[in-house]
Amino acid sequence: MERLNNSVAHSDAEMSVACGDINTIESAIIYRPSRSADDAVMKLIALAQVTAEGAEIGDAEAVAAIADARRFFGVGYLHPDDMPASTAPVPIVMPDGYDRYMRGPFIAWQRRYENHASARSERLTFEKAVYSPAGSDVDDAMQAKYDDLVDAEGDALDRLLLSVAPGPAELAVKLKLLADGEQWRLNQRDGIVEAVTADARRFGRHGSSLKGDALLLEAFTSNRRKMTDEYSRDDLTEGEQSALFASYDACLATLSDNTATTLEGVIAKMRAAFLHMVGEGWSDRAMMDPADPKFVAGLKTANPQVQLAWGAIEDLARIAGVSLSEQGA
Repeated sequence: MERLNNSVAHSDAEMSVACGDINTIESAIIYRPSRSADDAVMKLIALAQVTAEGAEIGDAEAVAAIADARRFFGVGYLHPDDMPASTAPVPIVMPDGYDRYMRGPFIAWQRRYENHASARSERLTFEKAVYSPAGSDVDDAMQAKYDDLVDAEGDALDRLLLSVAPGPAELAVKLKLLADGEQWRLNQRDGIVEAVTADARRFGRHGSSLKGDALLLEAFTSNRRKMTDEYSRDDLTEGEQSALFASYDACLATLSDNTATTLEGVIAKMRAAFLHMVGEGWSDRAMMDPADPKFVAGLKTANPQVQLAWGAIEDLARIAGVSLSEQGA
């Protein structure tokens, strides 16, 4: 097309061949099912190009393109009667940037979004064509029909909001739906606040648990403070030392017996494990402040395996946004 537009003149034969090639390419894009988000974008561009040239697009082609846009991007509306009869599978390859382990939630999200969009379209169609024009002449049967459609749309929205968001874009869709007059659901529908918060925590790399590993982190904090107090004194009695050792054992048991649900909880466990696995005076400070000069000097002379283990803890802390010096302080 660029060659046709930019060149000065073409023979009839050249124009015929070129136009035939363009038609073949456009048909291949428009009539083949989209298998990826890129395919869907190309189909929409091709349809826009054909329309701009004055050609008419058939209803089937337009419906297929909108269905692709809904499946890949969550945008566009179709009347239930216009939904494609085929059950084209959700693409195996998810959009770039999605966690590959989120394929199940991705498929579930697409289906629930489709159900919500369909319910909304059905309600709007009835509302505009029948319910609103009736005005004060709405009878009991009409009102019952409208109420059923409203309930069906609300139920579909609840199921969508309770779904696991497979990516930040789906979380943004949740927030947009809530902001569009559905804020009341946060208080009156059980689980929605928790589901949205879990999504936000997961994408913020803090895990999906709302509890925040309180039990683990409380044990870690208590142990760190007691260790800091012990290392700042040289006059501990035998009884005080025994009590501290018992406290350390209790902390280790808590960390060992409880499953971490956040990155911060995992880091607390790994710091305790590092202390006990290395078992040297400097490594005790792994549960206190790793910026302590004694810890820094000890780590510098430790064997490569020990340095690798601590490096993994530092990497995890950086990913989670956790300060090792401040955790539990």
